[in-house]
Amino acid sequence: MTGIKNVEIVQAIVHKVGNPTRGEDLKLSSNSLLLNDTDVRDVLAHYFLHPFNEHEQYHFTHISNVAMNEVYTYVKEIFANPKSFVSQSALLAHFLYSKSNHVKIKEGELYVVQFNDVLFNNESVEAIGLFKSESKETFLKVFPHGQSWEVAAEKGIDIHKLDKGCLIYNKDGADGYVVCMVDNTNKQQDTQYWVNDFLQITRRANS
Repeated sequence: MTGIKNVEIVQAIVHKVGNPTRGEDLKLSSNSLLLNDTDVRDVLAHYFLHPFNEHEQYHFTHISNVAMNEVYTYVKEIFANPKSFVSQSALLAHFLYSKSNHVKIKEGELYVVQFNDVLFNNESVEAIGLFKSESKETFLKVFPHGQSWEVAAEKGIDIHKLDKGCLIYNKDGADGYVVCMVDNTNKQQDTQYWVNDFLQITRRANS
């Protein structure tokens, strides 16, 4: 995605979503992230947005009516009332947890993020991002110890590898919004819960 440096993270929150079939819990945050450090904001914006191809577009659907699509409904409420961000993010986490019951689905962090000034067809628009990190990498941390240096191994998230993501532009809301999607794990048909069960999106018909 282009224009990431100009994107503003308005608010963001993290929830821990496990797999209920393995007895893993859903752990909700009660407050948004503070994000007072501009460097952290820049790193997060790159981590969240860099993998997306804005030319591959989807939209929310439902067998009866798009207004019955859960993710669509929660995101629509955030767009209409940003003060509902925390409560709607919790509903999104609950819904993802209810769909995380396949044996291959990993526990991970769900990030819900509100953005301003995201480029869409050369226009700055508001967007909501949903991102799930499932894979942990081992990093080496070098730190001072007396007159020497020590090395420790720590588990963390590789900011260059987004596992799953969904970016919802505040455009064409009546037609299920314009949605971009990333799913780099669980690509087998039986575990495409992110696209089919959680988001319930299909490709938009365009050129």
